Amino acid sequence: MRPLKLTMSAFGPYAGETELDLAALGTGGLYLITGETGAGKTTIFDAISYALYDAPSGEDRSREMLRSKYAREDTKTFVELEFLCKGKRYSVRRSPSYLRKKARGEGMTRQDPAVELILPDGRAPLTKNREVEEEIRKIIGVDRGQFARIAMIAQGDFRQVLTASTEERRAIFRDLFGTAPYEKVQKRLSADANELRQRWRDELRGMKQYCSEIYCAAESIYASETERVRKGELTAEAVDALLDRLLSEDERADEKLSGERRKAEEKLRAVESALKTADELREKKRNLSRKEADHAKASESVEQAEAACTKASEEERQGRRLGERAALIRNGIGRYEELDRLKEKSEDLSSETGKREQRLTEQKTARAEAAETLKSLKEENTALKDAGVSLEQKLNGQKELQRETEELQQLLQQIREHDEIAGRYRDAQERYRVCRDEHRNAENAYRNANRAYLDEQAGILAETLKEGVPCPVCGAVEHPKPARKSDGAPDKEMLEHLRRELTRSQEELESASGRAGEIGGTLSEMKKKLADRIEAHFGSPGSGEGDPEPGKMKARVSSRLGQMTEELSQLEEEIERERKRSRRKEEIEQQIPVLEKELADRDRKIADEASWLASASAQREALGSRIESLREQLEFPGRKEAEQEIDRLEKEGARLEKAKEDADAAREQAQNRLRRLEGELGTLREQIRETPAPDEELLHTKKDELQAALSSLDEAQKEIRARASGNRRVQERLCENKETLKRTEEELEVVGVLADTASGTLSGRPKLMLETYVQSAYFDRIIGRANVRFLRMTRGQYELRRRKEADQNRSQSGLELDVLDHYNNSLRDVRTLSGGESFMASLSLALGLSDEIQASAGGIRLDSMYVDEGFGTLDDEALTQALDALASLAESDRLVGIISHVEGLAERIDRQIVIHKSRQGGSSAELVV
Repeated sequence: MRPLKLTMSAFGPYAGETELDLAALGTGGLYLITGETGAGKTTIFDAISYALYDAPSGEDRSREMLRSKYAREDTKTFVELEFLCKGKRYSVRRSPSYLRKKARGEGMTRQDPAVELILPDGRAPLTKNREVEEEIRKIIGVDRGQFARIAMIAQGDFRQVLTASTEERRAIFRDLFGTAPYEKVQKRLSADANELRQRWRDELRGMKQYCSEIYCAAESIYASETERVRKGELTAEAVDALLDRLLSEDERADEKLSGERRKAEEKLRAVESALKTADELREKKRNLSRKEADHAKASESVEQAEAACTKASEEERQGRRLGERAALIRNGIGRYEELDRLKEKSEDLSSETGKREQRLTEQKTARAEAAETLKSLKEENTALKDAGVSLEQKLNGQKELQRETEELQQLLQQIREHDEIAGRYRDAQERYRVCRDEHRNAENAYRNANRAYLDEQAGILAETLKEGVPCPVCGAVEHPKPARKSDGAPDKEMLEHLRRELTRSQEELESASGRAGEIGGTLSEMKKKLADRIEAHFGSPGSGEGDPEPGKMKARVSSRLGQMTEELSQLEEEIERERKRSRRKEEIEQQIPVLEKELADRDRKIADEASWLASASAQREALGSRIESLREQLEFPGRKEAEQEIDRLEKEGARLEKAKEDADAAREQAQNRLRRLEGELGTLREQIRETPAPDEELLHTKKDELQAALSSLDEAQKEIRARASGNRRVQERLCENKETLKRTEEELEVVGVLADTASGTLSGRPKLMLETYVQSAYFDRIIGRANVRFLRMTRGQYELRRRKEADQNRSQSGLELDVLDHYNNSLRDVRTLSGGESFMASLSLALGLSDEIQASAGGIRLDSMYVDEGFGTLDDEALTQALDALASLAESDRLVGIISHVEGLAERIDRQIVIHKSRQGGSSAELVV
């Protein structure tokens, strides 16, 4: 990935819009980003990181801090980056959320964040943040964290590694290598082990608590042993055996009490049975009194039922007479049916007559409206008899106007072309005059120089004379007074230059002359054609006027076009009016025959309706006479009234018959109840005589004594069973806890060893944590890559080594770093390096980290990288070596930007981005290539 152009607006310290053409820096080598402290050198990389990944490079910079505090309120904040990746060009533009001045009114409003990614394949730009982030990762091949560590060589982080303690190195490597998950594993294993230990202690404490809940009877032979168990003085096996004996003891005591309870319950049932017999005897006596009272009432009910049956028999005979009357009326019901039929027919005829009369009225009204419409249409048709006569003439006039308009438009276009060529002709003439003047000046300059050159030939020859060498003119070998060339005299080279300028000006003059002649000829031919066309359209311009002036003719043609446009518009309106009148006449001529036919149809329908109404009137009069004659012969007004009377008579007869049946049933029921009561009275009197009367007071006393004994037995049994249930529950829990405790001990043995191993606290083993082990593997690969450059920077003197053995058997080890000095073959702590040597070591480590991340990310390659501050600690020789190492990193197709304010670097690196810090606030950037 190679940045091509970066645009920052109101971003960080850059108050205005700053555009950097990074492509001008080339494709390889070193360049410097320099400026005062705080001017905004690192902001350039922040802007690139923000444009790509929606976040600056540093963790201490948030999106809310991106808006420049020096920017004007109406200046937009955005970053736009054009970059090249795998031969394809991309463009991404981002703007953060920030407060800006309202477009309308006063005050501030928050601008929403926005992003746009333009792709090279022609797809629509991506504008959703998640889509853009995913696409950027696909394009470049790394996420934000990897990009920050690859593209920005932060040697300052590794300088901390050189001087940090073991614990500090572990924290630094956690961020550099991303080993936090391994630390979480360590902590999780330790937490699990501690949790298991606590669980084991809780389970052991629970078992002791259960033992304190074991109980026995006060008189038990195991009382003293039970007390020892409650105090936790016996083993788990002894506790289990004691519980078995206590449960057996309580089981025997419970069985004994159950036998005593059964005997007491039998005695209680006998007493309760005797008491029940006494209650039943007393109830029978009360029942006998009630039955005797009921018997007297039943005898009275029988007498009343007999009287009701006699009355019902008389009413039954009256009901039979009502039935005979209903049968007589039913026999004449057919005549009522005929009356209803005649009345229905008369009503139907009257209804149809009303409908026919309504239709006749509607037909007459519709006929009058149609006749009036027909009259109006005929009058309108007479008024439109001339419609369409002048339409053809107006259409012909329209065609003529359109043809003339097209000719004038063509003429106007020809005048415009004439004006254009005339302008080109004037330009060509002006060019000819300029070339003519230049040619004259060149000709004069050459003529004067040539004359001066010939005049100075003696002086030029004298410059070539040497003492003792014969003169080519006179042959003398001595030259006491040679001629001298004037100051400013032309030489042969100048004369040749002036001759070439004269030739060039002559060629340009001839070209300008030919061009002007060519355009002039074209203009003359166009003028002749234009004059012919104007004369053909407007006639002869008049004697003495010469060619018509194009400007005046252009105005005349434009004026005439305007007039013709108005005439065409007016003519189109007249044509449209004529077309409407013609269409209306056609419509009327089509409607008149339809209306005439409609009038004839309506006259026929009116006659039919009038004939039917006359016939219906006669039929209604005949039906009325027949209905009146039949009504005089019938008892009721109609069939409905006759049927209602029949229904009333039949219902009354049925009611009287039902009353007779109900009276018979009531008498039978009363007689049966009297007979049943007489039988029940006899039975009760016999039972009372046969049952002896018991001593109830004595029975109640025995019942109370037995119930008290049973209650005492219940309390004793509840106590035994509750104690046995509690002991049994304790026994079950102890059994469960014993298994759980065993499983916890087994699990603790495994997890405890894992936790000690991961935490580096396993006895007798190296004190190496899991996270430290992983970090050391990463560290070894980075050290291997770093030594390639470190050896080169130090001219083969130093090589980094990770210490394999812990110092003085310290508690934790594995991340110590030594340096091997090849000059004296000694190995010492890396913290003994000097300031410059430490910088080169940290820079090597940073470059090694970048190489490792690129390799682990699938072999991706960034074509542009940055190195931050730190060069100020180097002397000239070390600075040269560091720059040589960076130059090897910046191969022919990779750029490396060095971010530094060290003045010595500006003298060594030509290509620069110079950041200027303004006193008024804000910064600006300048590209120096």
